[in-house]
Amino acid sequence: MILISMVSSSIIMAGVCRFIPEYYRQARDAVIKEGEAFSQERITVRQYPLLAVVLFYSVPVFYFFHHGQPWLSFFLLLFATAAYIDAVTHWVPDALIYACSCFSVFAVTRHMDDVALLLSGVSSALLVLFMLVCNLWVKGDRQGALFGEGDIYLITAVGLWLSPIFSFVYIGVAYVMAMAWSWRKKHVAFVPFLYLTFYLYVVIEPSINPL
Repeated sequence: MILISMVSSSIIMAGVCRFIPEYYRQARDAVIKEGEAFSQERITVRQYPLLAVVLFYSVPVFYFFHHGQPWLSFFLLLFATAAYIDAVTHWVPDALIYACSCFSVFAVTRHMDDVALLLSGVSSALLVLFMLVCNLWVKGDRQGALFGEGDIYLITAVGLWLSPIFSFVYIGVAYVMAMAWSWRKKHVAFVPFLYLTFYLYVVIEPSINPL
């Protein structure tokens, strides 16, 4: 299973690195044709091979030490894919967001009782509420939104895997890391920091649901 995990991660990593630039161009061209306010400058998508290796191979490493959590390992693979795409394009495909959301609902709720389901829903709601409040606060200062729509949609899937106690700690740590990185780079993709924080959470927190 570990070999299958490594092969799957390698295939997805190669596919994303190879096809995402062209897929991104096509998606952006489609939006431009619909009259959205995108500039017409030459579209370039940078690749980060080291980041790709770190993100995608973190999944088989996790599975190696946590054989009993194949569902969580697969979600990490989806999440890592979203994190890398966001890092190179500042955009996450809707199909990938839907995949993360649907898979999370299916995997997390399979064997949960009513109380556990409620707690997962509360965690997700708290994270979304935090992002929406931050966006409203920033817009009140006549600045752009702090979190993109893709970040908000994706956080609903992530929140299902967390306990309410750790929800604000999770988003707070991810935000602090992103702000620290923003000193070095002006435009910062947030999903990679969400992934890193979530990865640390599932490794450190032993009481996570053994899915």
